[in-house]
Amino acid sequence: MSASLAEVRTWDATDPLRDFRRRFDLPEGAIYLDGNSLGPPPLTTQTRLREVMASEWAGGLVLSWNRHD
Repeated sequence: MSASLAEVRTWDATDPLRDFRRRFDLPEGAIYLDGNSLGPPPLTTQTRLREVMASEWAGGLVLSWNRHD
């Protein structure tokens, strides 16, 4: 079975995962299919890491182990 270009474009337009890409830090136009990688970093992870480094690690030092799980 082969699909026409119009069919494939329809599939792309109605794909429920279409906007999932926006959750990751990827260069515009990049197609990333490397299976031996952690993959592109999720934007929420970058935000959380900045929070941990600034407040929990820098602010609490070793006490953060008990205060912030």
